[in-house]
Amino acid sequence: MTTYHNTHWDNPQHSRYCLTLQKGWTWDAWMQGHITAYQEMAAAQHPVDFVVVIKHGLPVGDSISCLRFARQKPFNVQRVVYVNKTGPTLEHMVHAVGQVLRWPIPHFTASLAEARIYLDTPTSLIQNEL
Repeated sequence: MTTYHNTHWDNPQHSRYCLTLQKGWTWDAWMQGHITAYQEMAAAQHPVDFVVVIKHGLPVGDSISCLRFARQKPFNVQRVVYVNKTGPTLEHMVHAVGQVLRWPIPHFTASLAEARIYLDTPTSLIQNEL
């Protein structure tokens, strides 16, 4: 069975966790990747930031249920960043669902390097930019 996601700690401090959706991913891979990531992050028992890397196009299927599930993150997950290389559709979809469900919209970046810079910047500096 092919796995279309990869999960791992993104730094030695275990304060940043990364889920990467591989080429050919499905919404089931999204769910399975989130379940694995959420279990790992919840076990950490300290604040964790979460990065979801999506390099390849959006699959067909039930995206709304998956986004709704993604909202049920562990208590210790602080900030969520989507590295979006799929085009504007994902960002529009997440913003629309977030507004309807009234949940915080993840931050979007174009690369994992940008996500790391954003997460390594003190929150007070980020808030001053807004």
